[in-house]
Amino acid sequence: MKLIEKGSGGFFPEACGKTLPTPFPLERVTPEPPVNKNKTVRIGVRPHWALTAMVMVATVGCASRTRLMTETAERVESLRSSAVGIGEAWLHGDVSGTYAKVALEETFRLLDKALIELHSVPPLLADPRGASLSIRAETLCRGVARLMAHMEASDGAAARQDLAAIATLGEEAK
Repeated sequence: MKLIEKGSGGFFPEACGKTLPTPFPLERVTPEPPVNKNKTVRIGVRPHWALTAMVMVATVGCASRTRLMTETAERVESLRSSAVGIGEAWLHGDVSGTYAKVALEETFRLLDKALIELHSVPPLLADPRGASLSIRAETLCRGVARLMAHMEASDGAAARQDLAAIATLGEEAK
């Protein structure tokens, strides 16, 4: 809002037409900001600050990639443990085949989601730890799929072999 001097006791806002008291007299019109006729933008940042900002962004990017890899590894390990627990409960007769099937389907879906998340960041797959995690998660997906097929066929012996293979994946990760 542009302010115009109105004597020594106040000022006159152009927009509303009212005089408001001020503790001091205004002696001049508030200047308007300069107009940039060339419409160019000049950023007053020194080069070392720009470099520092780029380094910070790169560091945060690396930290977030490391965090993503760690979180995905923890998620894959948790889902592996879930698959083993579900399979063992089915073998011991503690849960029905329907319950085990639904639980393993959800485990498979969550593993697939973790793989998609991992594969959406190419630098993670270029990292040997990320590549190893990807292979372990894919192997676990195949193991869970085989376990589901053997449970569907009520083949307990094959399901035991699948569970042993899935359990071994957890030992390889350590």
